[in-house]
Amino acid sequence: MSGVFHQQPGALAGRSSRRSRLVPVAVLALLPVLPMTLPAQLAVGRVELVMDAANRTSRDAAVNVRNESDRAVQAIVRLEDWDRTSDGTNRWYGYGALAGKGSCAPALSVFPQALRLEPGAEQALVVTLDSTRVPAGECWAAAIIETVHPVDRGGQRVSYVVRTAVKIYVQPAGLEPGGEIEALRFGADSTTGARGREALEMVFSNTGTRHVVANGSLEIRTAENALVRRIPLPPVYALPGARHIVRVPMPPLPPGRYVFLATMDYGGADIAAALLEHRAR
Repeated sequence: MSGVFHQQPGALAGRSSRRSRLVPVAVLALLPVLPMTLPAQLAVGRVELVMDAANRTSRDAAVNVRNESDRAVQAIVRLEDWDRTSDGTNRWYGYGALAGKGSCAPALSVFPQALRLEPGAEQALVVTLDSTRVPAGECWAAAIIETVHPVDRGGQRVSYVVRTAVKIYVQPAGLEPGGEIEALRFGADSTTGARGREALEMVFSNTGTRHVVANGSLEIRTAENALVRRIPLPPVYALPGARHIVRVPMPPLPPGRYVFLATMDYGGADIAAALLEHRAR
């Protein structure tokens, strides 16, 4: 059942003009970022890139790579497909392997595909978009920068492969964010692996047509609606159509009846919400 969520005073401050889609649950259930320094001593100017498929001025985008070490560094650059598991772990595939499932292949290319940077040198990777090959919906890929580092350990030569990914999103016009909390239920605490009422599981689904970053919280209230505790939830990074499970360890509660209220702000007109009743014994 969807409806309007009437917030409590002080809760979700500044969001009073937005509606929350409330899902009752049965009892028992683009932007540049700060430079990132790699162990390879290569500093990458951004780790996320959003390209507008309808804007002809954004056909090329540059990602600066700088060698901050005192020796020359070589790197291989290539595009790969990727997605996430339900717990948010990245998975990597060959470019084009996810055709029809979010891959941007063959609309994107990157140049150069090999780098050699002297100490202090900087070079731009150029990501080029061919808008005539962009899928109808949002697509994504990643420019992978890979270096190999030999290290001497106790007389043994060990080589480490270090990879960093610049995630790339290509967005046609008209995309909308969307989201809902499909379930709020008791599950296993990942720290112990035991079943039972040791953790709450929230299942968030991206129902929109573009990727979202959803932020939210879990409120524990008494049957009389008095706030017992508010627990911030970790951010959820969700691709279109993806489901993500967030687990929150159950805090100890005195015996009594409680209501758990989970809310997630995914950047749309509504705030996703779900309720779960619980009796602590």
